[in-house]
Amino acid sequence: EVAASIRELWKDPGVQECYRHAYEYQLNDSAPYFFNAMDRIISPEYIPSEQDVLRSRVQTTGVIETAFWVNKLVYRLVDVGGQRSERRKWIQCFDDVRAV
Repeated sequence: EVAASIRELWKDPGVQECYRHAYEYQLNDSAPYFFNAMDRIISPEYIPSEQDVLRSRVQTTGVIETAFWVNKLVYRLVDVGGQRSERRKWIQCFDDVRAV
């Protein structure tokens, strides 16, 4: 069973040591959350929780803006994809920001 293998791999001291050095390479910061929730996630009755959704990530690049309306107010959600080193490309998106 794949899930059992992943569970055992995550418990491995060598894998845990590698995770402690995750800042040295690309590893999603939500990885431990999902690895530790493996039993719940592999259940046939699994329904994602709010935390599951909030901790899931899709890597994006560029600037993606989404507008939505609540009553008469317009909200603009701006996804500034990329790493901190790319800030110079998107920092101007926040010139007129009133809330974060």
